[in-house]
Amino acid sequence: MRTVPVDDFLPTLRQMVSTPLPMQMKDAIVKSAIRFCRKTGVVFTERTIYQVYEGQTIKAVSGSRVNRKSGGNLKASDKSEISIDGVELVAGQDFTHIEMDDIYFLRDLRNVSIRCAVEPAPNAKELPAKLLDDWVYGVCAGAASWLYGQPNLMNGDLHGYYEREFIEQTRHAARWRLETQPQTTRPTRKRSFF
Repeated sequence: MRTVPVDDFLPTLRQMVSTPLPMQMKDAIVKSAIRFCRKTGVVFTERTIYQVYEGQTIKAVSGSRVNRKSGGNLKASDKSEISIDGVELVAGQDFTHIEMDDIYFLRDLRNVSIRCAVEPAPNAKELPAKLLDDWVYGVCAGAASWLYGQPNLMNGDLHGYYEREFIEQTRHAARWRLETQPQTTRPTRKRSFF
């Protein structure tokens, strides 16, 4: 996964907010990128593990090659799909989530695909390039909203305006993801009612 420095977002954010210090702006961009990724799931990674064993814990993102290549700037978000041959495994029966990044397997499995939404770590110096290429306005609108909500720059009208822009962009991104990304097949659960 290609990443870009947080500084690459600054020109767009400076068009929205001109007064804060650059460090404050960078923090706002990272906070907004985390929020954007959590709400939309547009940045994701997929990996296949050929053999997992009962009682084994796998780190979905932090232990992956993708995170090592990005310098440890990524972490797992709250959306993940764990499947075998396109059929999603059942939480509580096949695996459990210990934390967002830790998956504990309850039985031996082969060819397990883990598709996981990712988000920047809170101290990230680089962000996924997809956010800059496709969603820079949404991320910067969220950062502007956060900055205009701070006591030293409080402006209720601009805070509200950029928050609405951020929400509209997250809705657009979430719709795009649902319409363009493949969905796994949900397993049929057997239930007895009597």
